[in-house]
Parts: sequence; structure tokens; C-alpha cells
Amino acid sequence: MRAMPFPSPLRFRAMAREDLAILTPWLRAADLQAPAPGACGDWWRRQRTDPYIVCRVAVDAADRVLGFLRLDLAPDGVAELTLLVAPDLRRGGLGGLLLERAMRDARDRRVKTVVASVVETNATARAFFAGAGFVEEPGPLPGYVQMATLAGAEPRSVEMAQ
Repeated sequence: MRAMPFPSPLRFRAMAREDLAILTPWLRAADLQAPAPGACGDWWRRQRTDPYIVCRVAVDAADRVLGFLRLDLAPDGVAELTLLVAPDLRRGGLGGLLLERAMRDARDRRVKTVVASVVETNATARAFFAGAGFVEEPGPLPGYVQMATLAGAEPRSVEMAQ
């Protein structure tokens, strides 16, 4: 099945509280931490105010959320990356644009290395990051691999097989 092309123009903005209704199911489906019901306000506020978090959403001209990126910045110059693409837009090139923006944000903050933890069985994500120049290493948790690259490196254009 071919992905729907994502609408253009694409722009990035800070995450808004209203975006949680869209992002929470995406986070949970990807087995990522999502705010607990009742804790959404604190989680959302932290995404916007914590100096060690860079969090953006990609939106179309109608402000529809198409993707999400987050960098968790550590004092040692390493940033952990989270990328999510709207389920109906996956494998259509949006992930590559999210990654380019994340890498630009990492360089702007003088991050040395960007890492993404990926479930070992997620061949699509592993291929995506490898195709962009990330190197696979053993993960810090069982069942995960860690994909790492230098923040100063330009990500290669990512083209996924259809």
C-alpha cells in the first residue's frame, strides 16, 4: 500500500496542548511514553518549557498535525531523538523532513551525537535510520537497538522502498 503524499507547505511549530489528542495515540502505538490521563497539562508544559527538550510538530497549511519530533538533550552532548509520522502519511518522505529538521535543531544546540532507540523487530525504522547514515549499536535495553550519528553530519536523503 502506497502512502498518501503529505500536503505542502509544511511548517514546524511548538507543540500545542490541543495536539495531545492526536499525538498520545501515536506515542502509545509506537510503545513510547505518553502522558497519563490527568497528567497531560504537566507533560505538555514540560515539552514547551524544559530547556533540555526540543519538541516540534510538523503541520500543513490548515494546521493539521502531520508529524512530531523531540530531542532530549543531555549535558554530555548526546541527544535522544523521537520521530513520529501520521499513520496515513508514513513511507511518503515526511520522516526524512522531520529528521532534517531534528538534525538542524541538534546542530544549533551544539549536540555531538544524536541517538534513536528502536525496537529490534522494527525493520522499517532501522532501515530508515541506517539509510540516513545512522550506525546501529547494541541498545541499552533488551529488545532495542540504538541508532547513532554525529549531529554535525547532514542526514542522507532517505528513500524507502515502496
